[in-house]
Amino acid sequence: MGASTTAGGQSGRPTYPPGLRGLARFAAERRAALLVAFLLILVADAATLAQPIVTGHLLDAVIGRHSIVRIVALLVLIFVVGAVLSGIGGFVLSRTGEAVVRDLRVRLGAHLLYLRIAEHDRRRSGDLLSRASGDTMMVRSIVTTGPVTAVTGAITLIASLVLMARIDLMLLGVTVATMAVSFGAVFTVLPRVKPAALQTQASVGRLIAVLDRSLRAIRTVKASRAEERELREIEEQAAGAYSGGLKLSRIQSQITPAITLGVHGSFLVVLGLGGAQVAAGHLTISQLISYLLYLTTLAVPLVSVGQLMSDLQRGLVSFNRVNEILNLELEPVFAGPAQELETVAHAAPGGAAEITFEGVEFGYSDRRILDEVSFRVTPGSHTAVVGPSGAGKSTLLALVERFYEADAGRVLIDGRDVTEMPLNELRRMIAYVEQETPVLAGTVGANIRYACPDASDEAVDAVVAQVGLTGLVRRLPDGLDTDVGDAGVLMSGGERQRIAIARALLGQPRVLLLDEATSQLDALNELAMRDTVRNAAGPRCTVVTVAHRLSTVVEADKIIVLAGGRVAGSGTHQELLADSTVYQELVQGQLLPAAVVPHGRDAAGAEGRQQLDAFDTSDAFDDAEEPEVLAAGADALEMWRRAQRGTPGMRWLEP
Repeated sequence: MGASTTAGGQSGRPTYPPGLRGLARFAAERRAALLVAFLLILVADAATLAQPIVTGHLLDAVIGRHSIVRIVALLVLIFVVGAVLSGIGGFVLSRTGEAVVRDLRVRLGAHLLYLRIAEHDRRRSGDLLSRASGDTMMVRSIVTTGPVTAVTGAITLIASLVLMARIDLMLLGVTVATMAVSFGAVFTVLPRVKPAALQTQASVGRLIAVLDRSLRAIRTVKASRAEERELREIEEQAAGAYSGGLKLSRIQSQITPAITLGVHGSFLVVLGLGGAQVAAGHLTISQLISYLLYLTTLAVPLVSVGQLMSDLQRGLVSFNRVNEILNLELEPVFAGPAQELETVAHAAPGGAAEITFEGVEFGYSDRRILDEVSFRVTPGSHTAVVGPSGAGKSTLLALVERFYEADAGRVLIDGRDVTEMPLNELRRMIAYVEQETPVLAGTVGANIRYACPDASDEAVDAVVAQVGLTGLVRRLPDGLDTDVGDAGVLMSGGERQRIAIARALLGQPRVLLLDEATSQLDALNELAMRDTVRNAAGPRCTVVTVAHRLSTVVEADKIIVLAGGRVAGSGTHQELLADSTVYQELVQGQLLPAAVVPHGRDAAGAEGRQQLDAFDTSDAFDDAEEPEVLAAGADALEMWRRAQRGTPGMRWLEP
């Protein structure tokens, strides 16, 4: 199932109401396969119903000393046909069941991928994984085996009762009365199945969520010596799942024995009364044996119906959990008919884009983040956004990417409201490097090509050099084919950030959004990356950078200062130093003062800057572990620092 099929599915994919009605509608999508399986099993059951009749004739022939060859041959044929058809029908059901699980998991996975970011923020990923694994398996049985078993079982049950009535009505009445007692017991415990199933599935979802959280942060867990605390929470959720499972087991242990007891009790009663009927001459021995055989055939459909009633309650819980996600609103990725998302390695049409915020307001739940934010980013410029933590800097980028939509006001790109643009078109023109700089499991090359899987080797080599990864790639055992580990764990934080920036640049975007994209780089690599970002801005690309470290943004064409959800100032570094109290306070709190002062204050400063520029434009920063390289870079940085000390309004960190 491709992206196009799914994305178009917001309008093309059916949705289902909760409960039995939704389950029936979902099952109807497999009606052709279910009908084939139903017919095969029905014929197999018919063969089973014919066996007692033929067996009765066989006994009469034996008692009358007639030839039994043809009757035995017919009985064998009935046995073989019934077994073969039952096996084929069972295989069709199993195959359909596997298809149900496959399609449901793909549909659920696709839905999760196209789900709005706000929904992902509200839900735990572990619980979503539980729905895609355990819950889909529970749905399988009640969509495939359940309906076919119920219908064929009901038909077999009715047919058996009719044939038994033809043999002896009195024995049938005794049988039904005995069965009614056992089924009465079953119906008293069935209402307890659904709450127990709900407790079990919910606890399993929470258990997987806890495990997922712990494994994602396993280094933090170990460094915090929190293994026991995490284990206690795992034990708590596992205990909840155990308790629910135990309740289900208790209920199941009452349902099956009650039905079996009813069947066996009926058999004994019928055997006694039937024997008396035979002795009185009201019933032949062959009729009694045929009746008893029909009574045994009732056991299978009756037990199946009892099991189905229990499974149906559990399956409905799982179906509703899956259906809850499938009915959530998706992002409007496409404007028209389904089409493939563009993942090609060429520039989006048009040059650098203009970005405008007009009176934008936004908040998460009841917490206001942005309030009447307005500014303009000129095409081809490098604009930096700074401000205290929680000021809404990252939220600005999320609104441009349309991960969220503004509560009021407008976000415009080239004069077009982003909420009126197809997301496919919008995100094709934007490259986004988020704060956590995620690297996916796979190779270095696959991560760089992630947004543009068809990119040429030359294009990849170019961005690798552009972000300073050439030396690293040369040193890796398999070059670009080296595995990065789960979530990039085998790479350093700075290496992951450079891979993420290379991935963004490979697509030749019209807008480049960087959210703390150099926060894990050392000072030398940051200087080099700063030049890379500066060079990215131009006729082809508009760059917007969010950063806490002013050294990253000091050379931006324009700096926007956010505070308290509002724009507290905008301008160049020098202008804001003169006019903005908020910006001055931010500057005074920095730990890398060397980059926040205009270049070339005196000869020493000019010389230090010159050395840094020479160092940055070489490949030296690719070999940062070499002692002589570190020494050269440190000397240049120290010369630059000393030249800038004493600037008014700054607080410096002594080396």
